[in-house]
Amino acid sequence: MSFTLEPQHCRQSPISIVTNATVARWFKKFRSRDFNQSNEPRGRPKTQVDNDVLKATVEANSSRSARELSLMHIVSMQTILTHLAQISKVKKLDKWIPRESTDAQKEEA
Repeated sequence: MSFTLEPQHCRQSPISIVTNATVARWFKKFRSRDFNQSNEPRGRPKTQVDNDVLKATVEANSSRSARELSLMHIVSMQTILTHLAQISKVKKLDKWIPRESTDAQKEEA
């Protein structure tokens, strides 16, 4: 018995809820009797932003916007914001400054 995904199976609603690749992955797990519903770890691409370089850039000119930094490092603005959070920098009064941790956050670290 073979299983193929026909386009009409995925056209029952105007909104596509899952892709053919997702259904195929589910069927492969089902066929191998793997009923574990947890997500397998997937490899993440290596980051393109070096936090040390970003920190030096921000400290050299703390008035640069996240957009300017994203253009300098050729990454998305969300990536820059994520890395700024990793190096504990927040924007206040149009400057990037070190983030102040609360007592609860200090205890967790």
